[in-house]
Amino acid sequence: RMTDEKDLSFVIEKASTGEVLAICPLVIDSNKQRGAFANAPLPVALFHPLLGKKNRRKLENLVHETGTGYLLQHGANSWHIEADAVSAGENLLEDLYPVRQGFLELSSKHQLVDLEQDQKTLWSDIRKSSYSEINKGLRLFEFTCYDQENYRDELGQKHKELHHRTAGKITRPEATFHEMYSWIKAGHALLFEQRYAGKIVNLVVVVLGKGVATNASIADDPDIPTPAGLMHSMNWYIMLECQRRGIK
Repeated sequence: RMTDEKDLSFVIEKASTGEVLAICPLVIDSNKQRGAFANAPLPVALFHPLLGKKNRRKLENLVHETGTGYLLQHGANSWHIEADAVSAGENLLEDLYPVRQGFLELSSKHQLVDLEQDQKTLWSDIRKSSYSEINKGLRLFEFTCYDQENYRDELGQKHKELHHRTAGKITRPEATFHEMYSWIKAGHALLFEQRYAGKIVNLVVVVLGKGVATNASIADDPDIPTPAGLMHSMNWYIMLECQRRGIK
């Protein structure tokens, strides 16, 4: 244990039997005056899986009150928790216990697709309600993939322009856009273009790693109405193109 960290983790037990009902990891980083460990958020408190909703909520309140009390006693001014839906025993990411207790939510969601599957299996894994939207998009839109061989600087300029327009403002330094476009030129990223009636309506930058691809930036044109959503068919096109290029 680091000398500037105090371990004040605690459990809550049932008085009559001693059965553990909740476990709360709580480490205080005294130097930075916060509840954290090794510059990382603490694990979320765990609760007995057989607790009813009413008793679970009472214990959540007790854990929060106890933990907050310890933090204040030791001069801490914040409590950092990493909580995923599985560990927290919740079905909805938006309904995690820390959120109900007033924590600032900085959640992110990620979806992984196994491109080593054949196209038929990939298609069967998609929600059936999306089939018609994808097929409609494939009929209406034109798709192009740009790599280091066919990428042009004006495409990057268009992506940056759409990014500013759809966000309604400039959200990050211009240098970060040029950095992304340099990845395309170096073979470390792809730019996917989607057109409707001959006009660019959507541009997506996908970053490449060792056999993997990650969606990095989406920029659509907010001023061009389209008869179908953009990303259902675009995602399908990106999946197939990445698969064709050996992405797993």
